[in-house]
Amino acid sequence: MNTYIAKDTESVFGQVVELIHEIVPDLDMEITEETKMFEDLEFDSISTMQLLVAAEERFGFDAGDSEESLQAFETVGAFAAFVEKYKGYT
Repeated sequence: MNTYIAKDTESVFGQVVELIHEIVPDLDMEITEETKMFEDLEFDSISTMQLLVAAEERFGFDAGDSEESLQAFETVGAFAAFVEKYKGYT
């Protein structure tokens, strides 16, 4: 199995990768910042919502219905940057 677990689990990106592996535990691919959520990880609306809710709980923010949150799901790096921007905001 070639699963990538981020070495720096203290970073936002590393924690996002952990959340992805919790949602898709049998994922067998390296996750980079350029990994596309829908094309590469085959996320659907349910897994997208699961990731958003898990990130909101872990990082203490509420994304609400912002259009920016929809764009954040293009790549794993974009989502990590979105979380970094909003973490701690409720």
